Amino acid sequence: MASFETKPTTTTADEEEGWSSGLFSAFRNKPFPSIFPPHATPVTCDVLYVGMMCGFIVIFVSFLSIFPTFMGAKDKAKVFSRVVCGLTLGTVIMACNFGQEWEIGSIRTHTPYRAGSGQGIYADVGLRLGLRSVNITLKAVEAPRGHLAGEKINYNERFSWAWGQGNPGFGPQAGAIQRAYRAAQVRGAPLPILWVAEYFTIDGEGLRFGRHYRLAGWYAHICVWTAFPLWILTLILFKMVVRLGAQALTLTGTMLTCASLIWAFNRNPIELQIPFEAGILKTHFGIHWYLSLVVGVLCMVSGMTIYLIDYHFPGTLSSVFGNNPLSIVEQETTEEEQPQASDEPGTSKRMSMQAAGRCVVTTLRLVGSKRQLKRVTDYPQDLRASQSTDSLARVEEDDDDEEGTETQTEGEPLRPVQSLLTCPASYKHGEVMIHLDDEGTTASTSQPTTGNDNPAYDGGDGDGDKVVLRK
Repeated sequence: MASFETKPTTTTADEEEGWSSGLFSAFRNKPFPSIFPPHATPVTCDVLYVGMMCGFIVIFVSFLSIFPTFMGAKDKAKVFSRVVCGLTLGTVIMACNFGQEWEIGSIRTHTPYRAGSGQGIYADVGLRLGLRSVNITLKAVEAPRGHLAGEKINYNERFSWAWGQGNPGFGPQAGAIQRAYRAAQVRGAPLPILWVAEYFTIDGEGLRFGRHYRLAGWYAHICVWTAFPLWILTLILFKMVVRLGAQALTLTGTMLTCASLIWAFNRNPIELQIPFEAGILKTHFGIHWYLSLVVGVLCMVSGMTIYLIDYHFPGTLSSVFGNNPLSIVEQETTEEEQPQASDEPGTSKRMSMQAAGRCVVTTLRLVGSKRQLKRVTDYPQDLRASQSTDSLARVEEDDDDEEGTETQTEGEPLRPVQSLLTCPASYKHGEVMIHLDDEGTTASTSQPTTGNDNPAYDGGDGDGDKVVLRK
Protein backbone atom coordinates (compact mmCIF):
# COMPACT_ATOMS: atom_id res chain seq x y z
CA MET A 1 0.00 0.00 0.00
CA ALA A 2 1.45 3.33 -1.13
CA SER A 3 1.81 6.13 1.26
CA PHE A 4 1.99 9.87 0.36
CA GLU A 5 3.98 12.38 2.34
CA THR A 6 2.75 15.97 2.62
CA LYS A 7 5.08 18.89 3.15
CA PRO A 8 4.06 21.66 5.47
CA THR A 9 3.30 25.00 3.73
CA THR A 10 4.50 28.33 5.02
CA THR A 11 2.62 31.62 4.63
CA THR A 12 3.95 35.12 4.95
CA ALA A 13 2.45 37.87 7.01
CA ASP A 14 1.19 39.65 3.86
CA GLU A 15 -0.67 36.54 2.68
CA GLU A 16 -2.22 36.02 6.11
CA GLU A 17 -3.59 39.57 5.93
CA GLY A 18 -5.00 38.97 2.48
CA TRP A 19 -2.21 40.69 0.53
CA SER A 20 -0.29 39.03 -2.27
CA SER A 21 3.22 40.10 -3.12
CA GLY A 22 3.60 41.61 -6.55
CA LEU A 23 4.49 44.66 -8.58
CA PHE A 24 1.59 46.82 -7.40
CA SER A 25 2.30 46.20 -3.73
CA ALA A 26 5.73 47.81 -3.81
CA PHE A 27 6.31 50.97 -1.77
CA ARG A 28 2.90 50.78 -0.11
CA ASN A 29 2.03 50.80 3.56
CA LYS A 30 -0.36 47.88 3.78
CA PRO A 31 -3.29 47.80 4.05
CA PHE A 32 -3.54 51.55 3.21
CA PRO A 33 -3.38 53.22 -0.21
CA SER A 34 -0.29 55.02 -1.40
CA ILE A 35 0.36 58.17 0.58
CA PHE A 36 2.92 60.58 -0.80
CA PRO A 37 4.59 63.26 1.31
CA PRO A 38 3.61 66.89 0.71
CA HIS A 39 5.55 68.70 -1.97
CA ALA A 40 5.19 72.41 -1.27
CA THR A 41 6.17 74.65 -4.19
CA PRO A 42 6.36 78.45 -4.25
CA VAL A 43 3.96 80.57 -6.30
CA THR A 44 5.87 81.56 -9.42
CA CYS A 45 3.21 83.49 -11.36
CA ASP A 46 -0.31 84.85 -11.26
CA VAL A 47 -2.42 82.35 -13.19
CA LEU A 48 -5.14 84.88 -14.11
CA TYR A 49 -2.61 87.48 -15.26
CA VAL A 50 -0.62 85.01 -17.35
CA GLY A 51 -3.81 83.55 -18.82
CA MET A 52 -4.96 86.94 -20.09
CA MET A 53 -1.57 87.69 -21.61
CA CYS A 54 -1.61 84.30 -23.31
CA GLY A 55 -5.05 85.10 -24.72
CA PHE A 56 -3.72 88.16 -26.54
CA ILE A 57 -0.72 86.16 -27.73
CA VAL A 58 -3.06 83.53 -29.19
CA ILE A 59 -4.97 86.26 -31.07
CA PHE A 60 -1.71 87.67 -32.43
CA VAL A 61 -0.47 84.25 -33.55
CA SER A 62 -3.82 83.64 -35.26
CA PHE A 63 -3.39 86.92 -37.11
CA LEU A 64 0.11 85.92 -38.22
CA SER A 65 -1.34 82.75 -39.74
CA ILE A 66 -3.53 84.79 -42.14
CA PHE A 67 -1.13 87.71 -42.59
CA PRO A 68 0.49 86.31 -45.79
CA THR A 69 -2.90 86.40 -47.54
CA PHE A 70 -2.86 90.21 -47.75
CA MET A 71 -1.66 91.55 -51.08
CA GLY A 72 0.91 94.29 -51.50
CA ALA A 73 3.69 95.46 -49.20
CA LYS A 74 1.89 98.69 -48.30
CA ASP A 75 -1.34 96.93 -47.43
CA LYS A 76 0.53 94.41 -45.31
CA ALA A 77 2.33 97.18 -43.45
CA LYS A 78 -0.91 99.04 -42.76
CA VAL A 79 -2.77 95.96 -41.58
CA PHE A 80 0.14 94.79 -39.43
CA SER A 81 0.51 98.18 -37.75
CA ARG A 82 -3.22 98.43 -37.05
CA VAL A 83 -3.43 94.95 -35.53
CA VAL A 84 -0.26 95.31 -33.47
CA CYS A 85 -1.26 98.71 -32.08
CA GLY A 86 -4.77 97.51 -31.27
CA LEU A 87 -3.64 94.33 -29.52
CA THR A 88 -0.88 96.18 -27.66
CA LEU A 89 -3.36 98.68 -26.27
CA GLY A 90 -5.72 95.91 -25.17
CA THR A 91 -2.86 94.00 -23.55
CA VAL A 92 -1.74 97.09 -21.64
CA ILE A 93 -5.27 97.72 -20.36
CA MET A 94 -5.68 94.20 -19.00
CA ALA A 95 -2.12 94.14 -17.63
CA CYS A 96 -2.74 97.35 -15.72
CA ASN A 97 -6.05 96.02 -14.45
CA PHE A 98 -4.76 92.75 -12.99
CA GLY A 99 -1.05 93.48 -12.57
CA GLN A 100 0.57 93.52 -9.13
CA GLU A 101 3.28 96.09 -9.76
CA TRP A 102 1.58 99.45 -9.46
CA GLU A 103 3.92 100.07 -6.54
CA ILE A 104 6.87 97.92 -5.49
CA GLY A 105 9.62 97.77 -2.90
CA SER A 106 12.21 95.29 -1.65
CA ILE A 107 15.03 94.96 0.87
CA ARG A 108 17.72 92.35 1.66
CA THR A 109 18.10 91.91 5.39
CA HIS A 110 18.68 89.53 8.28
CA THR A 111 15.35 88.75 9.91
CA PRO A 112 13.79 86.20 12.29
CA TYR A 113 11.96 83.40 10.55
CA ARG A 114 9.51 81.81 12.98
CA ALA A 115 7.91 82.75 16.25
CA GLY A 116 9.53 81.11 19.28
CA SER A 117 12.80 80.49 17.46
CA GLY A 118 15.88 82.59 17.90
CA GLN A 119 17.44 81.53 14.62
CA GLY A 120 17.25 84.10 11.83
CA ILE A 121 17.70 83.96 8.07
CA TYR A 122 19.25 86.21 5.47
CA ALA A 123 16.57 86.82 2.85
CA ASP A 124 14.97 89.22 0.38
CA VAL A 125 11.66 90.73 1.49
CA GLY A 126 9.54 92.07 -1.37
CA LEU A 127 6.35 94.13 -1.51
CA ARG A 128 4.13 94.44 -4.61
CA LEU A 129 0.92 96.47 -4.59
CA GLY A 130 -1.88 96.01 -7.12
CA LEU A 131 -5.34 97.47 -7.51
CA ARG A 132 -6.99 94.65 -5.54
CA SER A 133 -4.35 93.22 -3.22
CA VAL A 134 -0.80 93.29 -1.89
CA ASN A 135 1.78 90.55 -2.51
CA ILE A 136 4.53 89.94 0.07
CA THR A 137 7.46 87.69 -0.83
CA LEU A 138 10.20 86.13 1.28
CA LYS A 139 13.11 84.29 -0.35
CA ALA A 140 16.24 83.11 1.43
CA VAL A 141 19.50 84.32 -0.07
CA GLU A 142 21.70 81.87 1.82
CA ALA A 143 20.92 78.29 2.72
CA PRO A 144 19.51 78.17 6.26
CA ARG A 145 21.55 76.52 8.98
CA GLY A 146 20.90 74.83 12.29
CA HIS A 147 17.54 73.19 12.70
CA LEU A 148 16.39 74.98 9.49
CA ALA A 149 19.00 73.19 7.41
CA GLY A 150 17.55 71.72 4.25
CA GLU A 151 14.36 73.79 4.40
CA LYS A 152 13.46 75.70 1.26
CA ILE A 153 12.37 79.24 2.13
CA ASN A 154 10.49 80.82 -0.77
CA TYR A 155 7.11 82.37 0.13
CA ASN A 156 4.62 84.46 -1.79
CA GLU A 157 1.54 85.52 0.17
CA ARG A 158 -1.32 87.62 -1.19
CA PHE A 159 -3.61 89.71 1.02
CA SER A 160 -6.69 91.03 -0.76
CA TRP A 161 -8.65 94.15 0.24
CA ALA A 162 -11.44 93.88 -2.35
CA TRP A 163 -13.47 95.86 -1.58
CA GLY A 164 -15.21 96.72 1.69
CA GLN A 165 -13.45 98.35 4.63
CA GLY A 166 -15.34 96.30 7.24
CA ASN A 167 -15.54 96.75 10.98
CA PRO A 168 -12.49 97.39 13.15
CA GLY A 169 -10.67 94.33 14.44
CA PHE A 170 -10.20 90.87 12.99
CA GLY A 171 -13.63 89.32 13.45
CA PRO A 172 -16.04 87.91 10.85
CA GLN A 173 -17.33 91.42 10.00
CA ALA A 174 -13.87 92.91 9.58
CA GLY A 175 -12.32 93.89 6.26
CA ALA A 176 -10.98 91.34 3.81
CA ILE A 177 -7.33 92.12 4.48
CA GLN A 178 -7.80 91.92 8.26
CA ARG A 179 -9.38 88.48 7.98
CA ALA A 180 -6.65 87.33 5.58
CA TYR A 181 -4.03 88.52 8.06
CA ARG A 182 -5.63 86.56 10.90
CA ALA A 183 -5.78 83.44 8.72
CA ALA A 184 -2.07 83.80 7.93
CA GLN A 185 -1.29 83.99 11.64
CA VAL A 186 -3.23 80.80 12.30
CA ARG A 187 -1.53 79.10 9.38
CA GLY A 188 1.91 79.99 10.74
CA ALA A 189 3.20 82.32 8.05
CA PRO A 190 6.80 83.56 8.47
CA LEU A 191 7.33 86.58 10.71
CA PRO A 192 8.65 88.96 7.99
CA ILE A 193 5.46 88.44 5.95
CA LEU A 194 3.22 89.07 8.95
CA TRP A 195 5.31 92.10 9.89
CA VAL A 196 4.74 93.74 6.50
CA ALA A 197 1.07 92.74 6.25
CA GLU A 198 0.31 94.21 9.66
CA TYR A 199 0.91 97.73 8.32
CA PHE A 200 -2.10 97.35 6.03
CA THR A 201 -4.44 96.13 8.77
CA ILE A 202 -4.01 99.12 11.09
CA ASP A 203 -6.72 101.74 10.55
CA GLY A 204 -6.34 104.51 13.06
CA GLU A 205 -4.70 107.88 13.66
CA GLY A 206 -2.31 108.55 10.77
CA LEU A 207 -1.72 104.89 9.92
CA ARG A 208 -4.36 104.12 7.30
CA PHE A 209 -2.26 102.59 4.56
CA GLY A 210 -4.74 99.81 3.83
CA ARG A 211 -7.68 102.22 3.59
CA HIS A 212 -5.93 104.61 1.18
CA TYR A 213 -4.57 101.88 -1.07
CA ARG A 214 -7.99 100.21 -1.14
CA LEU A 215 -9.74 103.45 -2.17
CA ALA A 216 -7.08 104.24 -4.77
CA GLY A 217 -7.37 100.74 -6.20
CA TRP A 218 -11.18 100.95 -6.24
CA TYR A 219 -11.38 104.16 -8.30
CA ALA A 220 -8.38 103.28 -10.46
CA HIS A 221 -9.79 99.89 -11.40
CA ILE A 222 -13.09 101.56 -12.38
CA CYS A 223 -11.19 103.83 -14.77
CA VAL A 224 -9.22 100.92 -16.24
CA TRP A 225 -12.36 98.82 -16.69
CA THR A 226 -13.97 101.82 -18.45
CA ALA A 227 -11.00 101.99 -20.79
CA PHE A 228 -11.57 98.38 -21.88
CA PRO A 229 -14.96 98.85 -23.65
CA LEU A 230 -13.71 102.19 -25.00
CA TRP A 231 -10.81 100.30 -26.57
CA ILE A 232 -13.23 97.88 -28.27
CA LEU A 233 -15.32 100.85 -29.43
CA THR A 234 -12.17 102.47 -30.82
CA LEU A 235 -11.39 99.45 -32.98
CA ILE A 236 -14.95 99.41 -34.34
CA LEU A 237 -15.21 103.15 -35.04
CA PHE A 238 -11.86 103.36 -36.80
CA LYS A 239 -13.28 100.97 -39.42
CA MET A 240 -16.34 103.19 -39.84
CA VAL A 241 -15.53 106.87 -39.22
CA VAL A 242 -11.95 107.92 -38.48
CA ARG A 243 -13.00 111.02 -36.57
CA LEU A 244 -15.22 109.11 -34.16
CA GLY A 245 -12.50 106.50 -33.67
CA ALA A 246 -10.08 109.26 -32.73
CA GLN A 247 -12.50 110.55 -30.12
CA ALA A 248 -12.90 107.07 -28.63
CA LEU A 249 -9.11 106.65 -28.56
CA THR A 250 -8.78 109.95 -26.71
CA LEU A 251 -11.32 108.83 -24.11
CA THR A 252 -9.45 105.53 -23.68
CA GLY A 253 -6.23 107.37 -22.97
CA THR A 254 -8.05 109.71 -20.60
CA MET A 255 -9.29 106.80 -18.50
CA LEU A 256 -5.83 105.23 -18.26
CA THR A 257 -4.26 108.55 -17.31
CA CYS A 258 -6.92 109.19 -14.68
CA ALA A 259 -6.25 105.76 -13.16
CA SER A 260 -2.55 106.50 -12.73
CA LEU A 261 -3.24 109.96 -11.30
CA ILE A 262 -5.79 108.59 -8.81
CA TRP A 263 -3.26 106.02 -7.59
CA ALA A 264 -0.56 108.68 -7.29
CA PHE A 265 -2.56 111.30 -5.36
CA ASN A 266 -4.86 109.21 -3.15
CA ARG A 267 -2.26 108.28 -0.55
CA ASN A 268 -1.76 108.18 3.20
CA PRO A 269 -0.40 111.45 4.59
CA ILE A 270 2.46 109.50 6.17
CA GLU A 271 4.74 107.70 3.72
CA LEU A 272 4.84 103.90 3.98
CA GLN A 273 8.15 102.94 5.60
CA ILE A 274 8.65 99.47 7.13
CA PRO A 275 11.83 99.15 9.27
CA PHE A 276 14.05 96.07 9.18
CA GLU A 277 17.43 95.26 10.66
CA ALA A 278 19.34 96.24 7.51
CA GLY A 279 17.29 99.34 6.67
CA ILE A 280 13.83 100.63 5.81
CA LEU A 281 11.57 99.08 3.20
CA LYS A 282 10.19 101.85 0.95
CA THR A 283 8.01 101.68 -2.14
CA HIS A 284 8.09 103.37 -5.53
CA PHE A 285 5.91 103.28 -8.65
CA GLY A 286 6.10 100.07 -10.65
CA ILE A 287 5.84 99.07 -14.29
CA HIS A 288 2.05 98.93 -14.41
CA TRP A 289 1.69 102.48 -13.08
CA TYR A 290 4.08 103.77 -15.71
CA LEU A 291 2.31 101.77 -18.41
CA SER A 292 -1.01 103.30 -17.46
CA LEU A 293 0.40 106.83 -17.45
CA VAL A 294 2.57 106.66 -20.59
CA VAL A 295 0.12 104.70 -22.75
CA GLY A 296 -2.74 106.92 -21.59
CA VAL A 297 -0.90 110.10 -22.58
CA LEU A 298 0.11 108.57 -25.93
CA CYS A 299 -3.49 107.60 -26.66
CA MET A 300 -4.73 111.10 -25.88
CA VAL A 301 -2.08 112.76 -28.05
CA SER A 302 -2.61 110.28 -30.90
CA GLY A 303 -6.38 110.62 -30.73
CA MET A 304 -6.31 114.42 -30.86
CA THR A 305 -3.74 114.39 -33.66
CA ILE A 306 -5.79 111.98 -35.78
CA TYR A 307 -8.93 114.04 -35.12
CA LEU A 308 -7.29 117.29 -36.26
CA ILE A 309 -5.81 115.69 -39.38
CA ASP A 310 -9.15 114.18 -40.37
CA TYR A 311 -10.96 117.43 -39.58
CA HIS A 312 -8.74 119.63 -41.77
CA PHE A 313 -7.95 117.00 -44.43
CA PRO A 314 -10.98 114.68 -44.71
CA GLY A 315 -10.27 111.27 -46.15
CA THR A 316 -6.48 111.52 -45.80
CA LEU A 317 -6.22 108.75 -43.20
CA SER A 318 -8.93 106.54 -44.67
CA SER A 319 -6.50 104.22 -46.42
CA VAL A 320 -4.41 103.89 -43.26
CA PHE A 321 -7.35 102.61 -41.23
CA GLY A 322 -8.85 100.62 -44.10
CA ASN A 323 -12.27 102.28 -44.25
CA ASN A 324 -14.32 103.78 -47.08
CA PRO A 325 -15.06 107.54 -46.70
CA LEU A 326 -17.78 107.36 -49.35
CA SER A 327 -19.83 104.96 -47.25
CA ILE A 328 -21.35 107.96 -45.49
CA VAL A 329 -22.40 109.48 -48.81
CA GLU A 330 -23.91 106.21 -49.93
CA GLN A 331 -25.80 105.89 -46.67
CA GLU A 332 -27.16 109.42 -46.90
CA THR A 333 -28.32 108.97 -50.48
CA THR A 334 -30.01 105.65 -49.76
CA GLU A 335 -31.83 107.13 -46.78
CA GLU A 336 -33.47 109.82 -48.90
CA GLU A 337 -37.23 110.03 -48.83
CA GLN A 338 -38.76 107.09 -50.65
CA PRO A 339 -41.00 107.95 -53.62
CA GLN A 340 -44.65 108.09 -52.67
CA ALA A 341 -47.29 106.29 -54.62
CA SER A 342 -48.72 108.45 -57.40
CA ASP A 343 -51.11 107.88 -60.24
CA GLU A 344 -48.96 110.00 -62.56
CA PRO A 345 -46.79 107.72 -64.72
CA GLY A 346 -43.05 108.24 -64.43
CA THR A 347 -43.11 109.99 -61.02
CA SER A 348 -41.07 107.38 -59.16
CA LYS A 349 -38.56 107.20 -62.01
CA ARG A 350 -37.95 110.95 -61.94
CA MET A 351 -37.54 110.95 -58.16
CA SER A 352 -35.03 108.10 -58.38
CA MET A 353 -33.15 109.99 -61.07
CA GLN A 354 -33.05 113.08 -58.83
CA ALA A 355 -31.55 111.00 -56.01
CA ALA A 356 -28.91 109.71 -58.42
CA GLY A 357 -28.03 113.25 -59.44
CA ARG A 358 -27.73 114.28 -55.79
CA CYS A 359 -25.34 111.38 -55.21
CA VAL A 360 -23.07 112.56 -58.05
CA VAL A 361 -22.95 116.16 -56.84
CA THR A 362 -22.49 115.15 -53.17
CA THR A 363 -19.71 112.75 -54.13
CA LEU A 364 -17.93 115.52 -56.03
CA ARG A 365 -18.18 117.77 -53.01
CA LEU A 366 -16.58 115.15 -50.78
CA VAL A 367 -13.87 113.94 -53.17
CA GLY A 368 -12.96 117.17 -54.91
CA SER A 369 -10.33 115.85 -57.34
CA LYS A 370 -10.49 114.36 -60.80
CA ARG A 371 -8.10 111.54 -59.92
CA GLN A 372 -10.24 110.37 -57.01
CA LEU A 373 -13.42 110.91 -59.02
CA LYS A 374 -12.38 108.21 -61.46
CA ARG A 375 -12.39 105.71 -58.62
CA VAL A 376 -16.09 106.18 -57.94
CA THR A 377 -17.50 107.02 -61.38
CA ASP A 378 -17.49 105.32 -64.76
CA TYR A 379 -16.68 107.26 -67.92
CA PRO A 380 -17.80 105.80 -71.24
CA GLN A 381 -14.92 105.34 -73.67
CA ASP A 382 -16.67 107.20 -76.48
CA LEU A 383 -17.23 110.32 -74.37
CA ARG A 384 -13.91 110.36 -72.52
CA ALA A 385 -12.07 111.82 -75.51
CA SER A 386 -14.46 114.78 -75.68
CA GLN A 387 -13.93 115.74 -72.08
CA SER A 388 -11.78 118.73 -71.29
CA THR A 389 -8.64 118.39 -69.24
CA ASP A 390 -9.51 121.10 -66.75
CA SER A 391 -9.05 119.93 -63.15
CA LEU A 392 -12.08 119.68 -60.95
CA ALA A 393 -12.38 122.39 -58.32
CA ARG A 394 -13.54 121.76 -54.80
CA VAL A 395 -16.94 123.22 -54.09
CA GLU A 396 -17.57 124.94 -50.79
CA GLU A 397 -20.84 123.97 -49.15
CA ASP A 398 -23.52 126.64 -48.80
CA ASP A 399 -25.06 127.02 -45.38
CA ASP A 400 -28.51 127.61 -46.81
CA ASP A 401 -28.38 124.70 -49.30
CA GLU A 402 -28.88 121.17 -47.97
CA GLU A 403 -29.84 119.26 -51.11
CA GLY A 404 -27.65 118.82 -54.17
CA THR A 405 -30.52 118.54 -56.68
CA GLU A 406 -33.98 119.98 -56.98
CA THR A 407 -36.57 120.27 -59.69
CA GLN A 408 -36.60 123.51 -61.66
CA THR A 409 -38.82 126.35 -60.40
CA GLU A 410 -39.68 129.63 -62.09
CA GLY A 411 -37.55 132.62 -61.29
CA GLU A 412 -34.91 130.61 -59.49
CA PRO A 413 -31.36 131.13 -60.84
CA LEU A 414 -29.47 128.05 -61.92
CA ARG A 415 -25.84 127.40 -61.04
CA PRO A 416 -24.12 125.24 -63.63
CA VAL A 417 -22.11 122.28 -62.42
CA GLN A 418 -19.30 123.07 -64.89
CA SER A 419 -17.03 123.74 -61.88
CA LEU A 420 -17.89 120.33 -60.47
CA LEU A 421 -17.33 118.07 -63.44
CA THR A 422 -16.38 118.09 -67.10
CA CYS A 423 -19.27 118.61 -69.50
CA PRO A 424 -20.54 117.09 -71.62
CA ALA A 425 -19.98 113.79 -69.87
CA SER A 426 -21.76 110.73 -68.55
CA TYR A 427 -21.65 109.37 -65.03
CA LYS A 428 -22.87 106.03 -63.84
CA HIS A 429 -24.68 105.68 -60.52
CA GLY A 430 -25.78 102.10 -59.88
CA GLU A 431 -27.93 101.08 -62.84
CA VAL A 432 -28.60 104.70 -63.89
CA MET A 433 -26.48 106.49 -66.51
CA ILE A 434 -26.53 110.31 -66.03
CA HIS A 435 -25.76 112.41 -69.15
CA LEU A 436 -24.90 116.10 -68.63
CA ASP A 437 -25.38 118.70 -71.32
CA ASP A 438 -22.77 121.17 -72.56
CA GLU A 439 -23.63 123.82 -69.96
CA GLY A 440 -23.80 121.39 -67.07
CA THR A 441 -27.23 122.61 -65.96
CA THR A 442 -29.44 119.76 -67.15
CA ALA A 443 -29.05 116.00 -66.70
CA SER A 444 -30.94 113.22 -68.40
CA THR A 445 -30.93 109.58 -67.48
CA SER A 446 -31.00 106.42 -69.48
CA GLN A 447 -31.80 102.90 -68.38
CA PRO A 448 -29.55 100.06 -69.60
CA THR A 449 -32.28 97.61 -68.67
CA THR A 450 -36.04 97.59 -69.13
CA GLY A 451 -38.39 98.91 -66.53
CA ASN A 452 -39.44 95.44 -65.50
CA ASP A 453 -35.86 94.25 -65.05
CA ASN A 454 -34.62 97.26 -63.11
CA PRO A 455 -36.01 97.32 -59.56
CA ALA A 456 -34.97 100.96 -59.13
CA TYR A 457 -37.87 102.11 -61.29
CA ASP A 458 -41.48 101.23 -61.06
CA GLY A 459 -42.85 103.54 -63.68
CA GLY A 460 -41.90 105.94 -66.45
CA ASP A 461 -42.49 106.24 -70.09
CA GLY A 462 -39.00 105.59 -71.36
CA ASP A 463 -35.58 107.16 -71.40
CA GLY A 464 -34.67 110.79 -71.53
CA ASP A 465 -36.29 112.11 -68.33
CA LYS A 466 -34.56 115.33 -67.34
CA VAL A 467 -33.79 117.09 -64.12
CA VAL A 468 -32.08 120.43 -63.41
CA LEU A 469 -28.97 120.21 -61.19
CA ARG A 470 -27.97 123.05 -58.89
CA LYS A 471 -25.07 123.51 -56.49
